[in-house]
Amino acid sequence: FQQFAAGVAERGLETRPFWMQGCSPRTTGLARNLAHGLLRLEERPNALLILDDSLVEAGTAGLVDAGTSIPTQLELVAHCNYPYVTPSAVPAKRLGFDVAAILRLALEVIDRRRRGETVPRTAYVAPLFDHEHAGETSARNAAVVPETDECVT
Repeated sequence: FQQFAAGVAERGLETRPFWMQGCSPRTTGLARNLAHGLLRLEERPNALLILDDSLVEAGTAGLVDAGTSIPTQLELVAHCNYPYVTPSAVPAKRLGFDVAAILRLALEVIDRRRRGETVPRTAYVAPLFDHEHAGETSARNAAVVPETDECVT
């Protein structure tokens, strides 16, 4: 929580420990209950991040259950694996990764290994908001295999 809270504070925002909730993608019904419960608190958040796209539909249903107006009462950002946008019961800003870019990156690393080249231990895939995701153009630029990272052969 401390690292998340520090990142939130750096951006001039606030959070509370009891606003951070989680559930397994296997128990999506709990996402509905958690979202509804958060908005029933006396000290309620004015923004919500849903960090797993498999929880978006249930989590946003909980916002409807709580009678929340989006974006008037609550800003909502939900994870997305582009190009597949999961259903949402309310309008949501999407932030996520282009799966085609990730696949291209993985194939590039495999090809480099097969050629006997060194490959980095990590690679970077740029997160994209929905308005930034424009299909193939952004997907080509979204993933980068760094040349200067610690490498393995």
